Amino acid sequence: MDLLRGSEPLQPAEKDVIREAADALLFCEAVDETSGAMDCLMGAIELGQDLVNSERWPNARLEWLVSELSECGPGPVESVVPIPASV
Repeated sequence: MDLLRGSEPLQPAEKDVIREAADALLFCEAVDETSGAMDCLMGAIELGQDLVNSERWPNARLEWLVSELSECGPGPVESVVPIPASV
């Protein structure tokens, strides 16, 4: 993911949350309530929402993050994960 390699001003722990979600999605068979990937994905989305709320990210960046993570998994995550509304 370019987000983890680029000039995005993320702390190492923040990058770890996103990397863990991408890895979990990459190796899961399905994203549902019983999936460990769902927990990781929700953690990354919560992090993104915190970044939006603290004005470190625009809301469009959070939407982009969800889209990028969706590409790592077995199918679209937008259908199983509520996308946070604009702030």
